[in-house]
Amino acid sequence: MKVLLIGQGYIGSAFAAELKTRGADWSAASHREVGRFSNALNLLRERKPEILINAAAFIPPNSVAECDLKPAETILGNTMFPQTLAHACEAAGVAMAQISTGCLWSDSEEHTEDDPPQRAFNGHCGLYVGTKVVAEEAVKKYDKAYVWRVRLPFDEFNTARNYLSKLIRYAQVYDHINSLSHRGDTVKACLDLWQKRAPFGTYNVTNEGAIAAREVIKMMEERRMLDHTPQFVPGPNGGSKLSVKKLLNAGVKIRHVKEAVAESLAQWKTV
Repeated sequence: MKVLLIGQGYIGSAFAAELKTRGADWSAASHREVGRFSNALNLLRERKPEILINAAAFIPPNSVAECDLKPAETILGNTMFPQTLAHACEAAGVAMAQISTGCLWSDSEEHTEDDPPQRAFNGHCGLYVGTKVVAEEAVKKYDKAYVWRVRLPFDEFNTARNYLSKLIRYAQVYDHINSLSHRGDTVKACLDLWQKRAPFGTYNVTNEGAIAAREVIKMMEERRMLDHTPQFVPGPNGGSKLSVKKLLNAGVKIRHVKEAVAESLAQWKTV
């Protein structure tokens, strides 16, 4: 497995760790190195990867909602950049994987990859979600591309981007039932898809099942991890639940979300 990884933020760093664990032949490049089509194409021809994984995105440090305040950076980073990479991969004959979002529905029903998104530029975090949706459409025009959807990533490390860390901090918590993505489980599943040479296309890469925010808070309270009692509020959108049947049918295993959350809380640590 020869991989070119773009971006080593919250999700990208988990890919890097797993690629090291697997002893993969991989290298990394920054957004600046491949921001132009010619640069991306030259790098692909030089390094000759089998697949490029784009884990880079424009995400403000506090919340994706702040993308609405920085439209130019959001459009460039989350739509135009993936499109440039897809064009370069197509020209070089290299497979591509785009990390996308699972925040595409708000009706609390379970959705498959074939269901059209309910959310895009409309509603809460509209610019972020909208640019990711448009990026999906751009990347999917290349017939050797994956779109891997991640939803509210978390693990046992107490960091700003961790969904569990956010629940600990928030005074108000949206009263939703959601699919979640354990970082380690998700990147393993993504790489398994490639190693198995699963058909190209879109995959929901979340843990199996869904979990209510109330249930997570209760688990935290039992472990005395909270110094306050959060208020549950309806929120601007409903929950988003993603089916992983396509992932499982491809022969890729992934834990149930409740098991992954329970283990993360049991092993909780600050870095």
